[in-house]
Amino acid sequence: MNLFNVPSLKFKTAAALLTLGATVLAGPMDDEQLYTLPQRTQTIDPRLEPLMSEALKQPDQLTRLQAMTEVRKYQFTGLTDRVVELLDAPEPLIVTTALQTLDVLDDRKAAERLIPFVAPKEGYDQAAMDQTQIADRVLARWKSPAAVELWVKRLPEASAPLSLRISAAEALGVCKADADKVLTSIIADANMPLTLRLAAAKSLGQIVVGEPGRMPTDLVDRLVAGRDTIGPLLAVRIVQHARNPLAIEFLHRLAGHSEPAVQYTAMAELFNIDPSNLWPAAAQTLGSIDPKVRLVTVRSLKTRLDPDSVKLLAPLLNDPHPQVRTAAHESLLALAKDNALNPLIRAAMVDIIKQAVDEQAQDPAPHWRAAEQAAILIGELGEKSAADMLVDLFDHTRLEVRVAAVIGLRPLKVPSTRQPMVKLTKTLIDRMEWRIKDHAENGDEGDSAALMKIVDANAADSKQAAEAAQTLGVWRVKAADKVLRRFIPKDSPASPRARASAIWALGWIHENSNDTKLGDTLIKRVFDLNPLNPEADEVRKASILTIARMKVVEQTDALKNRYRLDGLDIQYAARWAIHHMTGELLDEITLQPGMRRDAFISPVD
Repeated sequence: MNLFNVPSLKFKTAAALLTLGATVLAGPMDDEQLYTLPQRTQTIDPRLEPLMSEALKQPDQLTRLQAMTEVRKYQFTGLTDRVVELLDAPEPLIVTTALQTLDVLDDRKAAERLIPFVAPKEGYDQAAMDQTQIADRVLARWKSPAAVELWVKRLPEASAPLSLRISAAEALGVCKADADKVLTSIIADANMPLTLRLAAAKSLGQIVVGEPGRMPTDLVDRLVAGRDTIGPLLAVRIVQHARNPLAIEFLHRLAGHSEPAVQYTAMAELFNIDPSNLWPAAAQTLGSIDPKVRLVTVRSLKTRLDPDSVKLLAPLLNDPHPQVRTAAHESLLALAKDNALNPLIRAAMVDIIKQAVDEQAQDPAPHWRAAEQAAILIGELGEKSAADMLVDLFDHTRLEVRVAAVIGLRPLKVPSTRQPMVKLTKTLIDRMEWRIKDHAENGDEGDSAALMKIVDANAADSKQAAEAAQTLGVWRVKAADKVLRRFIPKDSPASPRARASAIWALGWIHENSNDTKLGDTLIKRVFDLNPLNPEADEVRKASILTIARMKVVEQTDALKNRYRLDGLDIQYAARWAIHHMTGELLDEITLQPGMRRDAFISPVD
């Protein structure tokens, strides 16, 4: 019984097999680039645009709305004039949708027709405010001088809706208008709504980029020195992208602020200018409660060739935030290229693995995140002295560590770890088979909760088994032949990925062997196209590649039968296999250009 083929369970198990912790797993099986799949070109049916043009003229609202959806999707710029006409429609929804469509079409010849939507009105309902904000966004991108005058007037106008004043402030920044005075007055006025002041500060920051003389230095200085958080929040938006010496000085002051929103924004900009800007305070910022602050600090240390960098980064491998610990891993790997730091990093990773071995019986193990990262780093660094300890982690309480231990061992290729890897693979398939057998003998077939527990447990074991199988293939371990063959049958309890990995490994173990018996077994997997329960494509592809690597030339004609009769990946696998075995290169697969015509009304051939 293969629970991975139970339709009601496929979604959960597929999701469970995609990622592990913060690490997206891609083993040697995935890294193979044997061929490149062709890409189908797409053209738009030329009859579609005239149909949309006619639909835009129809009297009913729904047809016009649907037509504008298609105009946006296909970006029919030739219909700009037709859409502009709908700005005069009596229905507010049609007008709003027409503005959204013009935003996508980005045809500046419509600018003059959008100005009335930016102009002040007696009163605003929700539709009018939506329309004004869309027009603001479009005209700001088009840098409309006429719109700038209206935004400058609207910004300080207390009677205007706050959302539209904010929209005006944002528009002035996007088009880099000469609006320093009005923006500065808004920022400096403590009685103004904070959201408006923040929008004005961001826009002023966009305007003064590259023009240090325009920066309101005195105002920024007062804001930076403010006792509350508001002043620094405003200041950091003004100086964020200025990159002149005075702005950098302000950023350094703001990078020490206690409010993470201020601190991170300043630190991120200082990092972009020069990562070394963050080094002096690294010990403090790595202890921040904000993962973004920790992350940018970790990334800055990637180029700091100093033993202190290793001491600071190693503990971050256990950071609760996945991006932070992944960045710490990457930084340590980069630093390890330095001959002086490499031994320090190796020693630090070995210490983490020793700690993981001591803690592995604990649930939860307190440093499992560091163990996961360190195990993979051990392999990347080639630290063979830790190989036996990685074997000890095969039974760690956390799946992430169990899998990482296998991955870490793969590049080390230590002979003494071959038998433990075979034993692990056997233990995993034994355990998966036992769960199925035990449930069949003692459980209730209709007990969905019990079934899901088995699925979850087998998914976890399959994850580790897939990596173990690929490792055995890379190592060419002939002693693994018997256990790997147990993954081949479709009723195997292992996941399709684990089964494909085992089959892929057999190809390398029996390379050039012409194992016709195994070839006969695998060709059945290729042709198992039962419409109610077809074989997984990844298993079929792995079977084709293994037949080819074993040079089972007797299956050449059978593989030719799959060519042109299957999915593109299977076709190309068969094409590669035939060429690998016989030297015959079948014709390239040419995909006919696709004709896009999917719409609410479509041309009929």
